[in-house]
Amino acid sequence: MRGVTLACMRHGTANPKLAARVRRVFALLQRFEPFEVGADTQWHGPHFVASRREWWPARFLLYRDELYVTLELGWSRSQLAWRVGTDAVEIDGSDSFTSGSREPESTWHEAMKQFERRLASALRDPERYARRLERDFPIGSRRGLLVRARSWPKGMRAWLSAKGEERLRAALDRAERAPSLPELAPRRYFEIAAIAYDAAVPKLRRLAPLDKYLKAADKRDGGLLALPTDDSEAFARWFRSPAWSGTHPWEIVYSMFDGVVLGPWERDGGWRFGLSAGHLGQAEAVAKMARALGEQGVPFEWHQAEEMIAALRGRDEIEIGPFSMQLSLAELRRQNRAAVKDVRWDPLPVLKPRREAVIPRVGRARPTGDLSLAPAPRTRRLHAPPRTHGRSKSP
Repeated sequence: MRGVTLACMRHGTANPKLAARVRRVFALLQRFEPFEVGADTQWHGPHFVASRREWWPARFLLYRDELYVTLELGWSRSQLAWRVGTDAVEIDGSDSFTSGSREPESTWHEAMKQFERRLASALRDPERYARRLERDFPIGSRRGLLVRARSWPKGMRAWLSAKGEERLRAALDRAERAPSLPELAPRRYFEIAAIAYDAAVPKLRRLAPLDKYLKAADKRDGGLLALPTDDSEAFARWFRSPAWSGTHPWEIVYSMFDGVVLGPWERDGGWRFGLSAGHLGQAEAVAKMARALGEQGVPFEWHQAEEMIAALRGRDEIEIGPFSMQLSLAELRRQNRAAVKDVRWDPLPVLKPRREAVIPRVGRARPTGDLSLAPAPRTRRLHAPPRTHGRSKSP
């Protein structure tokens, strides 16, 4: 389950009221088909309606005797763990309610009330529930895919032109055909890294190869800088040893998360290199490095070439949605309103009751595991968002 941080429940806190709500939801949830069954069992839950235009997805994961529930809340999430059949509940709200005035426990109480009501509704009439969900779900809370170039403002050009792609691919072909280096010493490695630096980091061009590396690379060199500069045998012994394990001597451009890596490896009695970037934001710089290295005849492979070339040309797809690392619908409308019609929206998760699971009303499950249900009190609906035709009820 993506994003589960409560990997195993620690102790939890006795919270009888919230545990009772979770117990009733779990009893209803088991009447639906899970979307994954294996070491754990997972269900798509109903959405949590946080406001008129904010519907956030929920996922449930049952692992042994613990139920984990994750609420995606835009760029953050909240998680709850419940030890099945007990009053022990644990809430992880450390980074989940940093915006707005939501309080984790009260939000989970409200979420469970909504889940209970909607699961019961889906059991009573699954087809009607699905129709209402499709009708009322706010488009700003949906996820979808769009060709990257369609998201660009009018008049914006691709980072890599057709002619530039042709030249880049020719350089990559040359690099693939280039013979392996018969030996490699630190000085030669820094000279090869300098080719990449000069292509993508202009401010370093006046520096000597080693100084470029010292200025831009990760400082955890694992002993590379202590080796004799021109001793290829010492380099090979060090490379084959565990001395640099856990360090980053090949991260030639440091990043807090994942930097640009130019790492050597041995093949067929010689040395070749692998070039990679930590994320797509580095694609343009790494493309410049790759072209320069290839045109200089350096034997290397760019591991993410197709993925990053597609992004630079605008041919790949990006995610549209309200979540982390996605382009929001509002931003897409600001950049290119006409592209909204081209988004391929993901289908909404379907709640599929088990064949024998249709029930007349929602109720309470006994802690013993008995799933028989007794009537539950009515609950008030929370801000169900209207669609363009003005309806306000949520499924």
